[in-house]
Amino acid sequence: MWGNNRGGRFLADYYGCAGLSSAYSQQEVVSAATILKKRKPTKTSVEITNGKLLTYRQDGGRVLEHSVHHVVGISTVSRDKTMVAYVTMTRTSLGTVECFQYVFALDSAEKRG
Repeated sequence: MWGNNRGGRFLADYYGCAGLSSAYSQQEVVSAATILKKRKPTKTSVEITNGKLLTYRQDGGRVLEHSVHHVVGISTVSRDKTMVAYVTMTRTSLGTVECFQYVFALDSAEKRG
């Protein structure tokens, strides 16, 4: 079972965000995630509601908000499959494509013992 579902929110450690090339590969996603995993994570909760992927701090403040229409990929980025990354792709007002990945370790009942 992934996550500790509390009213539609899943507990997760957020490791950060990294820019990717517009023609990114799975290898680029894993490489950037490896670097991000070295950071100290922020305790968060994640939910998907009303077409948005939302991330909140422990105090309830919103950290991230992405339209699900901009999420172009979700993948595991660890051998034990506890860490995931999602990738967003947006087009700027100048027409350039921007891709970013966001890395999380989802909380699980197994991890808590």
